[in-house]
Amino acid sequence: MDRFRLQLGRTILEDGTWLKRIHKEALQVIEKRRVEVRHRKVQALLSNYEGTRISNGRVYFKPWLVEDCISSQIEKGKQCSSVRWGVDQPFEIITGYPCLNLLDLDSGKYRTPNTQDLVQLTKLADALGMVGNAPVEPADLPHALRQLAMFKICWQNSRHIGGASMSSFETAEYIYEMAQVVGKKLTLPVYVVNPLRLNDECLEIIYRFLNRKVSLPLSVGTMPKTGLDAPFVFPAALVQTVAECIAGYTVLKLISGKNNVRFGATLIPIDMSNAGLAFGSPTYILFKVMEVQINKFYGMEGGVRICGTMAKEPDAQAAVERSMGILTCALAGASGFSCAGKSQSELFSPELLVIDREIVNYVTHLVKGIHFHENSSVEIIKRVVESNGSYLTDESTLDNFRDEMWNSRLFEYTTLMQWQHNKGLSIREKIRKIARNLISQHNFKLPREENRELEAIYQRAMKQLL
Repeated sequence: MDRFRLQLGRTILEDGTWLKRIHKEALQVIEKRRVEVRHRKVQALLSNYEGTRISNGRVYFKPWLVEDCISSQIEKGKQCSSVRWGVDQPFEIITGYPCLNLLDLDSGKYRTPNTQDLVQLTKLADALGMVGNAPVEPADLPHALRQLAMFKICWQNSRHIGGASMSSFETAEYIYEMAQVVGKKLTLPVYVVNPLRLNDECLEIIYRFLNRKVSLPLSVGTMPKTGLDAPFVFPAALVQTVAECIAGYTVLKLISGKNNVRFGATLIPIDMSNAGLAFGSPTYILFKVMEVQINKFYGMEGGVRICGTMAKEPDAQAAVERSMGILTCALAGASGFSCAGKSQSELFSPELLVIDREIVNYVTHLVKGIHFHENSSVEIIKRVVESNGSYLTDESTLDNFRDEMWNSRLFEYTTLMQWQHNKGLSIREKIRKIARNLISQHNFKLPREENRELEAIYQRAMKQLL
């Protein structure tokens, strides 16, 4: 029986045809088992295309129509860029979907985050050079305003951190207006309600923006869980995941006529002993590696991979699972790592955010490898030996040690005596100190006029949405 295996730097499945097999079977699922689209006006748009059949809210696509929509992406995948992430181009670190719980930086206790927490954690993520979504959801704001407030606060306090989801057209309209003020790109997502159903609210937002002739990038997101809303066995789980991605992609491509549609495959294993999400497990990491390969096959190069954990605090479990996931996915060709600072699917830790930055720095140095210099080895050795000198002060050392050695701001390479003499801090004490300093020293400010316009839009939204 074929078996997916992981080798250092590459993935293989015996005869190397597994991606084509997954693609072929995903097309069969789309044709025979359909994708559910309940939005009537989207159905009407799809019915204009030959190769579609709609019955009882189910859309059946002929394989050739899906192939026509996705073929340019597959061709792009064949011509994948030779960019080596972490070497020629930096890895991206992406903050995850906003959490409803926070591990307090000062007390070390779990609590509900508020608006000030969102401000400070956004500053911390920005200071660490991250991109992505709002770290936490502020519970001190009315639900009707939270999504809008997350975008506003993140744009006011960071360069590349944004909000999160948009659950209604009214909210999306205000967020789009704010995005225009600050010059941010806004992507409209459609999420798959597993198995094989596109979210109605997302389709409504996309449809209404299409009617307004606003050209925005579109995306498809799916996260089936093996044994719950996806098959437990392989390759069936991957076939469903891919079917959901390319079916959603086909829907968006047909109704919009756009080329700027993306998707990202994500499959989550379930721990069958307690029905919990097994983030960070070896199976989870293998899933992530397969997803990197799938995204590349469909020309979604640069697609980021989640490297998570089920740890309840920044402990040994978190360190092992995050490190193994990030390193393994980096060697498999991932370009970035999402859900930074996020433990499980519900808890955010500023300490973990700092650790994630350090792990990625560590992995970046590993991926770069060792540089073999052109200067003569014999000459260097001869020079030091004949002068009775030391390599410590030799020009070859002085010229290269800064580039060759990784300088960590978190980890220490001192002896026990040196550490004790310097009254060294524990690793978590050092992390907290680093986080506090980065927040206090953060100096990004949105230009005054842009900030004023954001506040004006937010005030108008309050009057309508509350």
